[in-house]
Amino acid sequence: MMTRDTRWNYAEGLIGREIEVVSSTDPNFEQLRGTILDETRNMFRIAGSAADIMINKAGAVFRIGGHTLDGDGLVGRPEERLKRGRRKSPRRPQDAQ
Repeated sequence: MMTRDTRWNYAEGLIGREIEVVSSTDPNFEQLRGTILDETRNMFRIAGSAADIMINKAGAVFRIGGHTLDGDGLVGRPEERLKRGRRKSPRRPQDAQ
C-alpha cells in the first residue's frame, strides 16, 4: 500500500531548489549535488560544480528539501504535476514494494 508523504507538497515547483542524487542507474551521477535549473518531462538540468548536467528522473532517487523522492514518481511535465497537486503524489522509495 502506498502512503502519501504529507511533509512534501508535490505541487511546488522544483526549479531553484537544491538537489542531491541519492542513487541512479548511471553511477556517475550518484552523490551529485547542485541546483535545479530546468525541468522537462523526463529530465532535470542541474547546475553542478563543473558544468550543467542533464539527468533522467526515471531510475533515480533524489533528495530535495530534506525529503527523499523517487524519480519515477516525478516523471511527467512539470505543469501537469502543478495542476494535479496533491491528488496524486509520487511514491517515496520505501513505498515502492
